Amino acid sequence: MKRYFPEEAALWRERMGDLVLERRKGIYNTTAPLAVGADIRSRNAPYLANAPDALLVEVLEQQHALLALYSADREACGRLALEGPAGLSAVERRKMAPVVNETTVLYQAMHAGKTNPVSRGPSTDLDWEAFFQDMRAAGFSDADIELMIAPDPANPRYCDTILGFLKTLTVMEFDGADRIRAEMAVAMLGS
Repeated sequence: MKRYFPEEAALWRERMGDLVLERRKGIYNTTAPLAVGADIRSRNAPYLANAPDALLVEVLEQQHALLALYSADREACGRLALEGPAGLSAVERRKMAPVVNETTVLYQAMHAGKTNPVSRGPSTDLDWEAFFQDMRAAGFSDADIELMIAPDPANPRYCDTILGFLKTLTVMEFDGADRIRAEMAVAMLGS
C-alpha cells in the first residue's frame, strides 16, 4: 500500500496505532483492523474500473485463491464470499494470511486505474450475454446463476458457484470481457 497510496498507508499506520492503544486499555474488537483496511480499499476500489485488464485478472485470481483456502469449509467460504473477512472468526481468518499478504497487486491495480486510466466504457447487454454463455459453457446451470444473483451462503453449492464464477471471470476472452471484469472487481472489492 505504501508504494502506491502513501497517504492511505500513513492513515492505516495511524489507525492501527490507535487500535493498539485501545487494546492496551482493554478495548479490543477483532474486526476493527479489518474495518480500517476495508475503508481504505472501498475508497480506492472505484479506480479498478479503469485498471489495465491484466491487473484485473490478477486481482480476481487473488480473490479466487483466497476463497479456495476455505473450500473445505463451505460455511466459512460462503461467509467470506458474502461478508468479506469480517464474516470469519479470528481463528478462521488466520488461514488467509498467505494470500492477504500478497495484496500488492490490488493496490497496484487501483493505482494504475487512478494514475494511468484505461479508457473503458460500461458493460453492454452483449457483454453480459457473452459472459453468461461462458458461464454455461463452464458448466453453470440456471440454478447456479440464480445463486449468484441471490446469494445463499447456507446453500452447499454456494462456495463452488462463487469459485467457478471467479474462475470464469479470469479466463473469459470475448470482446468486452474487460468491462465485465472491471465492474465485478469494483463491486466485489468496493463494498
